[in-house]
Amino acid sequence: IGIVLEHLPPDCHLLILTRRDPPLSLTALRAGACLAEIRLTDLQFTATETATLLATTAGLTINEAAMANLQRELEGWVAGLRLVVLAIRRAVDPEAFLASLHGGIPRTQEYLLNEVLVGLPPADRDTLLKSSILDRYCAELIDVVCAGDDQSAPSMPIGQAFIDLLLRSTLFSFELDPDGRWCRYHHLFQVLLQRELQRTFTADDIVQLHLRASTWLEANGEIAESVKHALTGREEELAADIVERHRRAMLEQDQWITMRRWLDLLPTDLVWRRPGLLMAQAWIAHHQLNGAEIASCVEQFEGIVDETSTDPLLLAELNYFRSFLAYWAGDGARACLL
Repeated sequence: IGIVLEHLPPDCHLLILTRRDPPLSLTALRAGACLAEIRLTDLQFTATETATLLATTAGLTINEAAMANLQRELEGWVAGLRLVVLAIRRAVDPEAFLASLHGGIPRTQEYLLNEVLVGLPPADRDTLLKSSILDRYCAELIDVVCAGDDQSAPSMPIGQAFIDLLLRSTLFSFELDPDGRWCRYHHLFQVLLQRELQRTFTADDIVQLHLRASTWLEANGEIAESVKHALTGREEELAADIVERHRRAMLEQDQWITMRRWLDLLPTDLVWRRPGLLMAQAWIAHHQLNGAEIASCVEQFEGIVDETSTDPLLLAELNYFRSFLAYWAGDGARACLL
């Protein structure tokens, strides 16, 4: 099965499957009626579909003027229509509310989001905004990230009750596993929440949220996500420390591909000034039979550390790679001495 993704129009969301090898061109697929194209206009709700949605989810029938304005402002954007359903619950005059929408999709999105947030208790609103930094979340992680500013004072767990509220209220929250432990927000809703978070909280406050997330995720074995939050929290050295703390365990389990992904998250210059990360990179090169990369790691290691005061385990790794390079250079005697 081949997948063709060439010369796509900017408004086209396309997946093409063909049993030909090599895959046919788009022109040939179109000519053979083997192509299914889904464009942006195909994903937009028509006025009739919008009316059905409002009637089904909100029990609301609106006049033609309000419908025309709603279609003009949201252009059939389904997630935006769901925001309308949530916001309209507080409207005294739903038709007047819909007729008042203006500014196009970006401004309408933010207006509707504010209408939804205003209807929430302040504590739930803050939790919603703070948890938007998380690409996925569970009750325990929300408890840590969204705790009060006074970390010395114990706080009541809120995570599970908050997730239950999200799922009951259909606030763009989706379960990711059969047990319902992990959830995520709809991506567009998450973006809107993050914009509001940046307007509401200071940059330092948001950094602290990311660092709390990083600490919990590392403690629970979610290393890649922990590293990402540390980097977003402007703590590059902390991110490097996290990778170094777990690198040996991963390499001992032959998880060098995972290790490669972790290193790829870090700035290259940071990797090249950390001996532990250099050795991790050398082991990855070893698995890939890349002698030139190993030699570069060894040379860089030798240039940045004092071997008389270096961790003996790191020196043992260094000497292994020195021996490896000597052997493949044809210097068996030196390889044995190392």
